[in-house]
Amino acid sequence: MDEQWFAQRNPDVASPVKAGNLPGVSGLYVATVKQVQADPANEYRVEVQVPTLANTVWARLAQPYATSAAGSFFYPEVNDEVILAYFGDDPRYPVVLVPSTAAPAPRPTPPTKKTLRKPLPRRPVWYWSLTTNRKY
Repeated sequence: MDEQWFAQRNPDVASPVKAGNLPGVSGLYVATVKQVQADPANEYRVEVQVPTLANTVWARLAQPYATSAAGSFFYPEVNDEVILAYFGDDPRYPVVLVPSTAAPAPRPTPPTKKTLRKPLPRRPVWYWSLTTNRKY
């Protein structure tokens, strides 16, 4: 038997997503937030449900700025739709990349050709003006 993987001998064939005890999970998934509190591991994760999976998973949240002493954070609301991925295609390490706005939950400000109002955060709604550089 050849010691090389089939994919190594045939470069036009993709290799397995993950080599390990669990099958790999590749791609992006639409998930629904089920809970944002009471993370059993106390790691500030959110519980999400992927429609194709029977169980929920606790996923880390990607944030625009995060350090050990400071940062910004925006938790999604329960029943919000989010985009989910997996680190290294490993099903043990899910991460919520971004919230997704769907028709049942439209954006607080409709898009226009030149949208100068940026809503931050959801409750209460604050707007930051790019032209006056102040909140209102």
